[in-house]
Amino acid sequence: MRDTSFLRTGIIHTRILDPVDNVCGQELREIIQMSGVSVAHVIMQPQAASLFHKHHTMWEIYYILSGEGVFSQDDKLILAAK
Repeated sequence: MRDTSFLRTGIIHTRILDPVDNVCGQELREIIQMSGVSVAHVIMQPQAASLFHKHHTMWEIYYILSGEGVFSQDDKLILAAK
């Protein structure tokens, strides 16, 4: 099991975490991974896209630090920006 003692400080330097392979080619680092819960820091390059997928047992929440993106939810397209 991965050492998560650094989480107790409340400050997480994501660059110390190993990148996780993913089909979208994003720079993804998982901060927390537990049963049914995952928190990740993701960097997407301009014009990049996340492949369509659906979660049946969890939600995805995005916090955008810079830039903007378009999300689809059901039949709606949603513009999200900082």
